Order: sequence, then structure tokens, then C-alpha cells
Amino acid sequence: MTSPDDRSDRPRDAVVCVAVDGSRAARQAVLWAAVEARLRRVPLLVVHVVVVATESVGADASELSSQNVLESSAEAARGLEPEIEVRTELLTGTSVRAELVAVSQRVTVLAMGIDPSRPRWAHGARGPIEDHVAVHAGCPVATVAPQSFLVPGARSQITVGWTAGHTSRLALDAAAEEAHLRGAAVSILTVAPAMNPQLTGIIAPPDHESALIDAVGAVENRYPGLPINITHQTDDVSGALMALAPLSELLVLGCHHSTERWSIRTGPVAAALMRDGRCPVMLVGRLARGRTERPTS
Repeated sequence: MTSPDDRSDRPRDAVVCVAVDGSRAARQAVLWAAVEARLRRVPLLVVHVVVVATESVGADASELSSQNVLESSAEAARGLEPEIEVRTELLTGTSVRAELVAVSQRVTVLAMGIDPSRPRWAHGARGPIEDHVAVHAGCPVATVAPQSFLVPGARSQITVGWTAGHTSRLALDAAAEEAHLRGAAVSILTVAPAMNPQLTGIIAPPDHESALIDAVGAVENRYPGLPINITHQTDDVSGALMALAPLSELLVLGCHHSTERWSIRTGPVAAALMRDGRCPVMLVGRLARGRTERPTS
């Protein structure tokens, strides 16, 4: 167990959080988050949201069952990673989405379970909670499907999709940090933006390669010796990333961000890959906070 003195200079947001609801997917997310907390050497915060319409006095049956969900999830985390500090927090509010977005503003990573067998349209008019949280989150959001979690070392790479832009750079930074923590390689799959044939010779194509070289150079300076592999893809990016998912411990993608209150538009690639189910997927939006300094793994 980490001593209090070791935590004295820890940033306030240095905590891995996992949202639980009692589902199989949420239990897998707990296991993934427990490993993430151990690798980062920070506490694990397990949260469950109780939706309330009006204030009430005393604990009813739903509140008691919520405590059971929290405690059983915490025990599962301790069973896998006995050395980590595990905290629990029961949140109450009128919206699960709003509460989890608020939590994302004060943690390092937020993990959530996801059910790949349930299509997006089956979640109703407001869409899936996990999509909404990823679009509005203040930190990277990891979605974990049942049976997608593997212990570190079971696969040798962290895969990241790259298209030139600020969000892709944040995703690459997050992927490099995850690879560094796990002692894995970073595999970058890059797809050059399509050029309208009618504009060939009229408008110069975007300098996709220079942005990638610059971003990779920054990662190499931050993590000297980190293995980095680059694959240039000309086909469908979603299909190419899906093919790499079974080889990857984690897939990291840039995610759209929106200030529209009800938006769930993660982007077409992120929407497809987060429900692929063959490995956990980390979505990084443009407002996701940068990494904090942590001990070397």
C-alpha cells in the first residue's frame, strides 16, 4: 500500500475512476481500471450513480443495492490488485450522464463498461450514455466490453489512429503514456486525408507527414527508447483498426467534442470501434486534460 508521504505531492486529479452499474461489462471495466491504477500508482475511485427525482429521507432499497454494487466492485478490484487504494463514492443526481461528465473533470482516466451486442439505436432517443460522456468528458474515457480486458503483457502493443489535428495529437500522447506504463510498443495507424481529384494540381495536399513526424518526435523526447511503429493505410480506417484490435492491449482514438448539451457524436471511427469488443478502447477528446507527472513505472 502506498504510504501517505508518497501521496503528499500527488496532483488532486491523480486518480483512476470507474463507473459501475452491476453489469458484466462494468465488472470488466473495474478490472481494467484496477490495473490502470496500479500502473499509474494512484488510487482507484469506484462510482455509482443513483438517479433521484426528489429528495427523500432515509435509505431505500435502491440505495442499499447501490451500496452493494459499489462494495462488490471494490472487492473485485482489490482481489485483482491488492496493493492499490480503492475508494467508493455513491453519486446522486437527476442524470447519470451529467454526473459522470462532472466526475471526468476531476479524475485522470474514466473507465466505463460497454455492451457491444446492444446497437446505438437501442439506447433510445438520447443515445448511449458512454457516447455522451466521451463527447463531453474532461479526461480520456476508456470503454471496456465483456471479455475484452486482458492483463498487461498479454498483447504487445498500444494502437492509436492518427489523422492530422489537435485531437489526434492528444490521442498519440495518451497512447504513448499507456505504452510507457505497460512496457509495450506504440503502433500508429495513419490514414492520409482524401484529396478531391478535381482539386489535384490546383490546391496543394495537406502536409500530413510533417505533422506526424513532429508529433512522434515529441513522444520520443518524452519517452526515450519507447518502441514506435508506423503503418500507412490507404483503405478504410475503421476496418484497418478493427484488424489491429485483436493484437492490441488498448486502442486509442481521437473523439469529437461538442458544447451542444445533448450531443453524442463521437465521430464515425470512434463510434464503430468502441463497440467492436475485441479490446478496450480509449477515447480522447480535444478538451481532455494533458497528462500529469507520475512516477516512472
